[in-house]
Amino acid sequence: MQLHSASGESVDRVRTAADASGDAGVLSETDIGVVAAAIDLDATLVTDDYAMQNVAERLQLRTQTIAQEGITTTRRWRFQCQGCGRTFDDASDRCPVCGAALTRKAPGDG
Repeated sequence: MQLHSASGESVDRVRTAADASGDAGVLSETDIGVVAAAIDLDATLVTDDYAMQNVAERLQLRTQTIAQEGITTTRRWRFQCQGCGRTFDDASDRCPVCGAALTRKAPGDG
């Protein structure tokens, strides 16, 4: 077994893709490092994690699932305020209008 630490450049690429897709808030540092390592090694990313698959698709990485079906389409998440119901493109902990918590939702979800 070999240990590989992902390059800073690949980590930055993953963070940028995760920010663009709206997945940044749900990916752990380990998730980011694993996706970045797949970039560095030109490897297939093996995961059932939908957020990791979504980011990998944006980066045009090959993916393979273990026990679950893989994603069928990439998503750009939106964020909805639990208080006033407004939706936003960018992730934040709190609504800039009313201060309530935001939750992640897929485009087209009611």
